[in-house]
Amino acid sequence: MSLAMASTFPFVFAYQIMALPAVMVMLLLAAALSWFLEPSTSTTQNPVVIAVTILIALGVVIVVLVASVIGFFDGWRAGWRLARGRAIRETLSDTIAKKCFDRLKSRRT
Repeated sequence: MSLAMASTFPFVFAYQIMALPAVMVMLLLAAALSWFLEPSTSTTQNPVVIAVTILIALGVVIVVLVASVIGFFDGWRAGWRLARGRAIRETLSDTIAKKCFDRLKSRRT
């Protein structure tokens, strides 16, 4: 059980790093919209900018939360597999991220 608990941290961190590009795009879209609608002000009173910024902030929180939960789940599964005596290479090849990367790689070729 301690191995499963210890393996959750690196997986959560890795999944949050994988979610970083989506989070950055969302934040850049909010900044671009704000600059496009009100280019010269530092504070806004435009309800569209305020609403979109709040929605994007909630979206960022949801994306990071989902990445953390999936990372926790995958790390817990990997930890239990390691505790049962499976090899590290075999355990890491059976993670959700590896399956997704393999699926993307097969589409490109």
